[in-house]
Amino acid sequence: MHKKQLKNGFSWRVSYVTPTGERRFKAGFRTKDAAKAWAEQHAPGQDTSTWIDPNAGRITVAELWPLFEASKAHLSPATVRALDSSYRTHVSPKWGARPVASIRRTEVQTWVSGMKDQPVIARRAHGVLAGILDIAVYDQRIASNVSRGVSLPRKPEPKKVYFTPQQLQALADAAGSRKLIVLTLGTVGLRWGELAGLQARDVLVDRRRLHVRRAVTWQGGQFTVGPLKGHESRVVTAPAIVFDSLVAKARELPLEGWLFGDNAKGRPLSGSSSARWFKTAVKNCRTAKTIPETITPHGLRHVAAGLLVGAGASVKAVQRQLGHKSAAMTLDVYSDLFDGDLDEVCAALDTLFPGKRG
Repeated sequence: MHKKQLKNGFSWRVSYVTPTGERRFKAGFRTKDAAKAWAEQHAPGQDTSTWIDPNAGRITVAELWPLFEASKAHLSPATVRALDSSYRTHVSPKWGARPVASIRRTEVQTWVSGMKDQPVIARRAHGVLAGILDIAVYDQRIASNVSRGVSLPRKPEPKKVYFTPQQLQALADAAGSRKLIVLTLGTVGLRWGELAGLQARDVLVDRRRLHVRRAVTWQGGQFTVGPLKGHESRVVTAPAIVFDSLVAKARELPLEGWLFGDNAKGRPLSGSSSARWFKTAVKNCRTAKTIPETITPHGLRHVAAGLLVGAGASVKAVQRQLGHKSAAMTLDVYSDLFDGDLDEVCAALDTLFPGKRG
């Protein structure tokens, strides 16, 4: 440290050598204690393995965004669009111009807490900022990621609606010419994009299976064919009432023809948000009191899960059918469907301890 005479007093300057051998200076300290405190925090000592260049943290969040975006290129187009929208709408206006080293944990917590009424939006925006700061840590621009560990709003539990086979059939009948779409979603458990991605060659007639290996997403009137959510194809089963109809459709199409869509125009099934016919079918069924609750196309995945468990499928079978990452995830989502297992355990224990109840 060096002391320098000024017109109105003294100034202290810190001189230090980086791990690469470059000599640098940091001036402008009014007291020796301030200069010493800065040197202890920023200037490298004997151990340079954890040293962070003070100038490296001047890079802004906006400058690191392209690196984060590139690291997510392997995700589905829909997920990439969601991350891009979250960055431009919520992250960039607040943090884009900020140097990464200037961001404080309390600021991040206040920002996230301000979106507590929109938990899904808040958690996604936080994930984008945290991912960008992870890159800064990895590149040794900052020592730690201050956004990790902040309290996030609780994600709402998804509403699950379960139908009986008769109720599902009533909804399918109300869908008219789209009856097969409803039955496929409600018995096989496909996501809408997976259903839209089915082609004639995916109907494995000899095995009575469907090969689910692509998903279709729509944006601005254009469709994209991409990988499945978990990036792993799967083979699923279907009841005869559905599979036989799919076989009949497949035999009328070329191998790469879309099972559900406008093959004359080479277009797969449109996005679920444009399926007004589905809303009409649900409304008519609710009026006729043939289904217990309103449901969305995605909600038919829950219907399928309920029917599978009711038919005696194991957790592992349900996991494979729905394309969950693990059986643990299936149990987390559908734990309420497996309550009957406890009744079986109780009955088994009763046989081990016969006699009068206390």
